[in-house]
Amino acid sequence: MTTFRVVIESPDLQRVKDNIAQLPRWMPAIVRTHLKTLGTVAVDTMREAVAEHRYTGSLEDSIRAQFTDNGKTLTVGPTVKRGRWDGGLILEMGTRPIPKLPWMPIKKWADFRGVPAWPIFYKIKTEGVTPHPFLDRTMKALEPRIDEAVRRMAEAVAEAVVSGRGTESE
Repeated sequence: MTTFRVVIESPDLQRVKDNIAQLPRWMPAIVRTHLKTLGTVAVDTMREAVAEHRYTGSLEDSIRAQFTDNGKTLTVGPTVKRGRWDGGLILEMGTRPIPKLPWMPIKKWADFRGVPAWPIFYKIKTEGVTPHPFLDRTMKALEPRIDEAVRRMAEAVAEAVVSGRGTESE
């Protein structure tokens, strides 16, 4: 049996192969760039989702984008505490009854909303805080922006693989 071997030499294909081999070195910079932009948009989107439940604005103001894993992981959420409890979690999931509920925060909230404080105080004390989910609304509103960010990352990676521009990073 006769074996044939065909060798095609192409500087362009060799460059692409070399760029792909270096992908773990330069791709994180592309991901970080796009996640940073997405983080800003996600913070604004989540702030809009919680705005209808504003009382002091501290929950909205506490929403942050945090980057970990050398900028390759994005976490967005509120950081405010209500006493020792997570303010975002209270809004998202509600609470059980709060027997030792302080009056003044409820009074301030009711005054801000222009509603009587006593019925709200009694309801929270005996039944708890009603959940007001905002995470699903935030994610639903972000879906097109996430899709766009992924598309832009893929385009940037493809451009870098083919052209070599951007592969010097990291």
